Amino acid sequence: MAGDDANTPKDFNECVSQGQLQANIDNAQKDMKEVATKAVTAAIMELKLGEIIERVDKRVSTLTDRVAALETRQPTNENDASNIGGHPEDVVYNAHHNVNQAATRQAWL
Repeated sequence: MAGDDANTPKDFNECVSQGQLQANIDNAQKDMKEVATKAVTAAIMELKLGEIIERVDKRVSTLTDRVAALETRQPTNENDASNIGGHPEDVVYNAHHNVNQAATRQAWL
């Protein structure tokens, strides 16, 4: 029977309406969502994902630039100036002892 159970309120003042119960549930869910959002945001900030992504983006950009330079580079034999025209004594080398084609062409002109 209702009211005989030890957990059942015996007084009407101890009861809550369906609307009050739903409002309490909604508030509790809202509070839990805010706490979870703050915790996840703090965890992401602590991981410094933004900085990591920025570094990866810079590295990919650098690699892309290098690949583009290699794709547009004309094949040469570093020790044979005849592959790019001109005389061996007119060849310009870069710091890595590779033929600098642009500087060599400019020197010939």
